[in-house]
Amino acid sequence: MGNLVKKPTQVKPEKPEEYSGYIGDYGLVKTLGKGAFCKVKLGFNTKEGSKPVAVKIMKDGDNEAIEQMRQELEIMKALKHENIINVVNYGCEPSKTNSKPENEPTNKNFTVLELC
Repeated sequence: MGNLVKKPTQVKPEKPEEYSGYIGDYGLVKTLGKGAFCKVKLGFNTKEGSKPVAVKIMKDGDNEAIEQMRQELEIMKALKHENIINVVNYGCEPSKTNSKPENEPTNKNFTVLELC
């Protein structure tokens, strides 16, 4: 069988400076994985709850790619099945990182997914 991703056992950081950055209402803790089009980070909703989520951050794309992602997410959000990861939230938000490289885009398209 292929590589299985293990559920992180990390607890929600207590102090804002313990997050590596923010996107929307989500504090980002660490990178879980990277791909050609996206980066996935462990995150927590800073306003409610302490349940960890996976925040999938899309690299800059053209409007057509962004629209295709939005349509796919609308479909995924409507699907409810035990074998499908739930989409918690998605959108385009200004990134707020503690240490932002010069080439880092100022807006991020993101998806928040439940962790299994």
